[in-house]
Amino acid sequence: MLFLIVIFGKNKRFSNSFYRIVQCDLVLNLCVYTNSWVHRLAQRPSTGYLLQNIPRQILVITSYTMPFFSHLQTVSITLLCFYRYSLLLEFMNFNKFWAKWYLLVYLGLITYTIAMILPISFTFFPLVYNSTDGCFVIHPDYYGTNHYVFGATVWIVSNVHLIIITTLGVLTVSKLRKRFSQHQNDTIRTRDMMKRVTLIVAINSAIYIIIIFWLLVVGVIFPDMNQVTQFEILVTVSDMISFSMPYTLLFFDKNIQEMMSEKIPSFSRNPSSIAVAPMT
Repeated sequence: MLFLIVIFGKNKRFSNSFYRIVQCDLVLNLCVYTNSWVHRLAQRPSTGYLLQNIPRQILVITSYTMPFFSHLQTVSITLLCFYRYSLLLEFMNFNKFWAKWYLLVYLGLITYTIAMILPISFTFFPLVYNSTDGCFVIHPDYYGTNHYVFGATVWIVSNVHLIIITTLGVLTVSKLRKRFSQHQNDTIRTRDMMKRVTLIVAINSAIYIIIIFWLLVVGVIFPDMNQVTQFEILVTVSDMISFSMPYTLLFFDKNIQEMMSEKIPSFSRNPSSIAVAPMT
């Protein structure tokens, strides 16, 4: 992830506005991953005891930053889907818009996320140390109304973003099909674009289906599931979101694979790979 962030900033091959947006998304995912490590260590019996003397302020801060980053991460994925669709619209040059204003757009996403998180901030509770389990656990006062409000909010937001992401994906595929169907010589290109967009939509949608399934398992099927097990599933889902973009790029972006082939002669590029950067 860090490798891609640096490469996107230095290599002129990645000057397209798409890579600027992805670079912001990768920085965000790196923040999410780094921020989660306090809770990863605290909520595991094998390492929780090491943090018994950690300043309480750190746990309080991370109790707020974790849902903030998680929601911002979701919004960022939705933005990437809208970005792909916007480049196919003809009423303005969105490529120039994104190249010029992408930082301001992400600043707007941060502001929006803060506004979304503040109304439910009363449901956030710092972790407390449980000497019996040898790790930190969620504060007992969290369960009840607060647990329901937070869970319901995450459930609604996840479903809304799943619908938006899937809808934008379908619209993008439809727009591509309509645009290239008029050009008989572009059949291979069309097939590649359809394959790329379909794969990305499928990956993004699958991730949110998994999130929704996890919420269903924890909230309905196994409401009394052990906290440690809940947390391990949560961080696994979080990592899936964080690393989905880097792996998607490494597997399907020919610009990255060509660059890797230049840097690492033994690197074998998948001949079926296609550029993830959108065309205009």
